Amino acid sequence: MFSRMPAFAFCLSDEVAKIITSHELEILTLASLSSIKVLLSGKDDPPAGCAFENVNEIIKVYLKVEGNFDAESQREKITNKMDELQKQYDKLEKTINAPGYKEKAESHLLNISIEKLSTLMRELDFFKKERARLDAKDRS
Repeated sequence: MFSRMPAFAFCLSDEVAKIITSHELEILTLASLSSIKVLLSGKDDPPAGCAFENVNEIIKVYLKVEGNFDAESQREKITNKMDELQKQYDKLEKTINAPGYKEKAESHLLNISIEKLSTLMRELDFFKKERARLDAKDRS
């Protein structure tokens, strides 16, 4: 039988938290959740014992799983995502730092590339923290 799970929206900005809060009913209905709690980075900690999905660089969703939480599968998921992000980061950094790129590229394209590099770094940082959190939970 299908049961609705509680979820947590871990937002990296007040603006995103307000948007999620204002659309709570729609999210609950469309995602078939029992509840959703909005958490704000810097104010709240991500919940323990939850599976998570990285929606984008400014919002992560945690689901409270029933039964045993499989930390190892979450760790593998994190490692795979970090590898993917690191490859993207390295490739973009190499492009930006290629001789003549900064001088020849249109300024708006250079700005887009630099912003993408920053976004990739934030996502990598999130996954590093998430892995450390899982490791700390395993040690306790």
